[in-house]
This record gives sequence, C-alpha cells and structure tokens, in this order.
Amino acid sequence: FRLRENHQVNAVHVDANRNPIYDQKADLFVALHYDSFAPNKPRGCRFARGSVDFAAAQSDTAVAIFKNVWPNVTGIPLYRDNQTSDNMKFYYGFGYCRANTPAIIVECGVGHHPLDRPLLCNSDGTASELSVTALTTCITAYLGSDPMTAPDSDSALLQAQVQAANERGDFNYRK
Repeated sequence: FRLRENHQVNAVHVDANRNPIYDQKADLFVALHYDSFAPNKPRGCRFARGSVDFAAAQSDTAVAIFKNVWPNVTGIPLYRDNQTSDNMKFYYGFGYCRANTPAIIVECGVGHHPLDRPLLCNSDGTASELSVTALTTCITAYLGSDPMTAPDSDSALLQAQVQAANERGDFNYRK
C-alpha cells in the first residue's frame, strides 16, 4: 500500500530460518499479532517496543501513536492501560531488523474474542478494512503525513506478495 509519495508498505512474512530481513532498510518494523483467547480474558489491544532498542525514542513514538490511534479507529479498547508482557518486550522478531530500525509489536486485539474478532477480520479470515485503516493511519502518522487513498493496484500488489510468500512455502495462511 502506498502511504505517501516514496513510501510503501510491503507484506513480508518473517521466518527465522528462511527470511531474515536484517539487510532491509526500513523506517519502521511493525510485528502484527493478536492475543489468544481464554475464557474470561479481557479484550483489548496493546503495544510495546523491545527491551533492548537502539532506536528507543523513535520506537516509543510509534508505540504512543498506536496506543492513541488504534483503539479510536478500531473500537478495540486498550488492554489494561497498555499492560505489556515480557514476551512482547523480548519478542524474537526484534532481532530480525537492523539495530537502528525503530521496531514495535502490535497486539491488535484478542483474536478469538467474540467482540474483537469481527473488528479485526472478515468472515473469510482476511484483515478487515477497519484494521487496515487503523494500520495505515498509525504508520502515516508515524511518518508525519496524512494517509493516501490506496488505489486498487496497491491492494493487488499486497495480495500478490502474500501469494508469492505462500508459493515459496515460507508462509501458510490458515483460517
């Protein structure tokens, strides 16, 4: 998706054994996840940077933007005032990007919670327009720009990237 002139989002599935992205130059690394659901677990989204972060100030800025924007766009509340876990702070994926790349982990919501899931995913399991809008709004705010309307060709490009990753066998989408 084009965010503004000369910026785009590329869908890359990162696998520790196959697709290191350390050599890729990026303005921001965002790892998208959702929390698992357990009975009586509160719903919500939360955001964190790594515990060892050489771009901590920029990562903190990204966390603050996501913390403010994501709940407002999606309607998914902030989980316990953004209470994070050690698993988030020590997320292994932070080691995949360059040391000077700002990096955050985004727990978009509780994936199987009956109130969060319809906001995150369509009935076929694809990302909802609401979650895509939240993501692009957060990233463009981080980049200091207003979101652009993505032409259909950008959606086709993203789908082609995901399909190519599937064909390489390094990413399997399961409903």
